[in-house]
Amino acid sequence: MIQQKKKFSEYWDSRLLKIFLSDRNNLLWIFVASSIANLLMLTPMLYMLQIFDRIFISKSVLTLVTVSGIIVFFYIISALSSFIRSQIVIAMGIKIEEKVNERLFLVGFKDRLKKDVKNPTSYLDDLTLVRQWLTGAAVFTVFDLPWVPLYVLVMFVMHPILGYAAIILILILIGFGLYFSKILGNQDEILRQEEFETNDFLYGKLRNSEVLSVYALASNFKEKWIQNKRRFYIKLNKTQKKSDVVQNVIKQYRFFSNSLALTIGAFLVIYGDLTLGSMIAASLLMARTTAPVDGAVATLSRVGVAREAFWRIEGMLDNSVMKVDNVMQKQPDNTLENKLVRLEKGIELIDVSVSFQGGKKKFFKNLNITFKKGELVAVVGKSGVGKTTLIKLLAGLLEYEGLIKLDGRPMQEILSNASEKYLGYLPQDVLLLPGSVAENIAGLRDPDSKRVVEVAKLVGIHDFILKFPSGYDTLLAGGHQNLSGGERQRLGLARAIYHEPAGLFLDEPNSALDQSGELALKKVIEQCRNDGMLILLVTHRRSVLSYSDKILELSDEEGRGLKLFSRDEYAGNFTSKDDFDRKFTL
Repeated sequence: MIQQKKKFSEYWDSRLLKIFLSDRNNLLWIFVASSIANLLMLTPMLYMLQIFDRIFISKSVLTLVTVSGIIVFFYIISALSSFIRSQIVIAMGIKIEEKVNERLFLVGFKDRLKKDVKNPTSYLDDLTLVRQWLTGAAVFTVFDLPWVPLYVLVMFVMHPILGYAAIILILILIGFGLYFSKILGNQDEILRQEEFETNDFLYGKLRNSEVLSVYALASNFKEKWIQNKRRFYIKLNKTQKKSDVVQNVIKQYRFFSNSLALTIGAFLVIYGDLTLGSMIAASLLMARTTAPVDGAVATLSRVGVAREAFWRIEGMLDNSVMKVDNVMQKQPDNTLENKLVRLEKGIELIDVSVSFQGGKKKFFKNLNITFKKGELVAVVGKSGVGKTTLIKLLAGLLEYEGLIKLDGRPMQEILSNASEKYLGYLPQDVLLLPGSVAENIAGLRDPDSKRVVEVAKLVGIHDFILKFPSGYDTLLAGGHQNLSGGERQRLGLARAIYHEPAGLFLDEPNSALDQSGELALKKVIEQCRNDGMLILLVTHRRSVLSYSDKILELSDEEGRGLKLFSRDEYAGNFTSKDDFDRKFTL
């Protein structure tokens, strides 16, 4: 999305710019190095003056060698100054990334988790773009531009006509910059977004390559993708043509400026107002006078994409976002590391509302309900009424309005410290984490071998794991790893109970299990319940209801039809066994 134009004061108040400007020591050294480099930019002009107006007249080889030696020394100092400021700027860029990377990661993680952002890692591209822009040509231009008046003054000293010519050329160049910035606008940013959408379309379809293959849809997909790509390349070609025109105009104008200075100098030499050496020096100095402005114009003409990335990053660093993420940045409570945590009062939802798509789609409007410790609550209802939403809500994965209390304390406050001790979560689609089997079960923490084997045996996957090439040390690449749905579900269940959490939230944990898997699940649940865990389990199968303490039935999206029954009360709602069988599978 293209950002609205910002006022200059908004840039000055931005956090990213403040972080950049806070490194005063490095900025001071950049200023010193830039000052030396810019002063020594007069070296070629002085050398030409010495050659034509002194050495050619005196024909002294010693003077030539001496002057050339001094000039070489100045060139070396100038090169070192430019190198030093480049290295300092690179170091500043790295510092900027170090200061904001963790914050941006947390925001990107939260956006993907709670807002379902398509590409939560896009901030990496934005940060790289902004860093390169802030620590590249832009910052050098800022430090070089103040020296333009000095160069213009030297031109006036050489001859007033040359000084006025320099001013006119600079003003014309500034006009070019403003015009080019207007005609190019945000086209680079628009193209960047369109390319992302085109590639996202491709990746999204390739994730369903099996379906495309079975239904012979690959050719249809290919045509659609080619059409999208063709439209993108047409726009890219138009934008590239404009950019080429801009670059060529600036390039030719640069040549014109040098030639004009040489032409004016030649006229002044003819009329005896300038020496031959001064004419050559004027041409070199004109190039140096317009160079910083030239760089500013080039930077300004391509500022659109950097500006958009800058404000996206700034938005992620906004105070309101940071306050939410401060919860995620707290250090874990090490006192709970080896402590068994159990809920005494249970979980209470007070006037809780959840909405998606900017409030257009609502789940659970002003929901009030309490789940007691040690209960097994089966969550049932038709597809789409919010069963998964409820599980995600209690697992702390969704934004919500209202209050959720764990043992009388706000859930966010408790989950900021050792959340794995309070919550165990099993989603519908279990993805493996990149790491060993043992690390997957331990949630990528350092695995306790005894506990890993214990939970693996409990969920019935110990013998299955031992068949892997390296057993529990077998490395998994992540994703689905060519394991069946039931195998992944059991690994996910082992991960959910590994830390012996106070609450266990399972979203259709038996959807891909066979009979032996169902028996293992029942065994796990019974042990967890006996250990005092609160368990909520989404199911469409009747087998779970037989050993549930309570059944929570959802009948509409906003939670108005939410009812909590005991097992016997729920069974009494059905007029016959056939009526019950029609609602639940085996």
